[in-house]
Amino acid sequence: MEVAMMVFGAALVIVGLILFAKGTGHGKNVVKLSKLEFEVSAPALVVVILGVGVFVTPSFLQPQSGRGGAADPTFVRTTPERAPINAEGLNEWQEQVTDQLANAEAIVGGSDFRSVESNVLGELNAGTSDTYELMLEQGIAYKFVAVCDIDCLDVDLWIADPSGQEVAVNVLDDAVPIVDLVPESNGVFTIGVEMIECLSEPCFYGLSILVQAQ
Repeated sequence: MEVAMMVFGAALVIVGLILFAKGTGHGKNVVKLSKLEFEVSAPALVVVILGVGVFVTPSFLQPQSGRGGAADPTFVRTTPERAPINAEGLNEWQEQVTDQLANAEAIVGGSDFRSVESNVLGELNAGTSDTYELMLEQGIAYKFVAVCDIDCLDVDLWIADPSGQEVAVNVLDDAVPIVDLVPESNGVFTIGVEMIECLSEPCFYGLSILVQAQ
């Protein structure tokens, strides 16, 4: 869509310049450029201005980054929350998860990444999953990390692009899946957390999203 708009805008500019060149060259509004004469006419000027406007419009439609790098994702849970955090505090398993998540963030992100979504908590039975939607920016490096409580033996993590195509996945037999992604386009991506093996259901998990610091 953006490329088509730019091509159309360029075409309009060319048409406008042709209209300029078709002038008689005898009026007061004649402009000489090298050996060429252009007649400044209102219709031609309107066409050129319109073309320039259409050509530059896509650049203003691009998502703008915040100060210091990529814009934070807009994070939306797309499956019902089955394990809301108790207003009076975390339970034993949620505390396990938040501690593990903090350690994982420090190891995975280091000083090169900053957290944009942290301590996203949920609970799952084996064979079930939660999904989230988030806006990501083209060409920016992201890291996704999940952890789960001591009763969880295996949890998987996957990312799908706006078309639904899976673009990154971690299906290793482990309880701390990590996924790296540099999106090829701007858009709303889907992240899925799937509980593979849980000894005592439900198992609690935590999810964190980090973005490369600029």
